[in-house]
Amino acid sequence: MEPPRRTEYDIPPQLQKSRDLNSEGLSGLPKRASELLNLGISFTLAFTSFLLIGLVAFGAIYAVFGTSFVHGGGSHLPPRVDPEQLLRERTQEPFVFYHYNS
Repeated sequence: MEPPRRTEYDIPPQLQKSRDLNSEGLSGLPKRASELLNLGISFTLAFTSFLLIGLVAFGAIYAVFGTSFVHGGGSHLPPRVDPEQLLRERTQEPFVFYHYNS
């Protein structure tokens, strides 16, 4: 069965709408700006609840665990391990050797 044919009346005039929008100039700027502001504000309000949930969860965990949850990391550095020394050590498999090219 063949799909029904589309006529020019079925297809929305998207090209004409795009051309009208591009040639609109400054007359349509306030309308577009208000639509963008509405979109930005609604997007922000929609995700504000997720932000508040995250902040409350972080605050609750910090209240329970204190500085053991959030800390500065200390000022001491871990001991340095020489990579050449690690490469010279024997591996688990005695037939796998590291060939040092010098």
